[in-house]
Order: sequence, then structure tokens, then C-alpha cells
Amino acid sequence: MENTIAHKILQQLGGYKFIAMTGAKKFVSDANSVRFQLPKVLFDKIIKITLNANDLYDIEFAKIEKLQYKIFNIVTNISCDKLMSTIEQQTKLRFHL
Repeated sequence: MENTIAHKILQQLGGYKFIAMTGAKKFVSDANSVRFQLPKVLFDKIIKITLNANDLYDIEFAKIEKLQYKIFNIVTNISCDKLMSTIEQQTKLRFHL
């Protein structure tokens, strides 16, 4: 994941500090996005962050229900400085000290 868009997204979230603090797991990346799962005790959901054509981020909040991937919220055109606060607002969790 080094030097990819997914790596840059993870660094903007706080890198390994974000992973350690949240317990995020099951990371999957593609050309312009990263997806991860938060532990059930926190949020039990999947978050996908995608870099869009406007050089901004789209954040998809989903869950697995009866073996189907179900999106329950999408937030679009988020700047990198609002990335963490948007995720915190949607999950009702604090991800930094």
C-alpha cells in the first residue's frame, strides 16, 4: 500500500496511530480508495474512502447484513482536513486524543 492513494488516505487519518486507536482491520485498497472495518464494540460498520475526480473524498458507510453489502450513508466532496471530523460525526466516535 506504500505510495498509493490508499496509503495517503490512511496517513491523513493518522496512519498507524489511527489503526491502533480504533482497532480498524480488514483493509482493502484499489486504485483510488481504501476500505476498512471497525470492531463491533465500536461501530460494527465498514468505511470506504474514495478520492474523487474533484480531488476530494467520498466516504461510504456500510454494513454486512445477511451476507449482503448494504450502504446506509454516503458523504461526498470532503476535503482532507475534514476527513476525520466527518467520520467522527457519522460514527459518533472520537478517533484522536
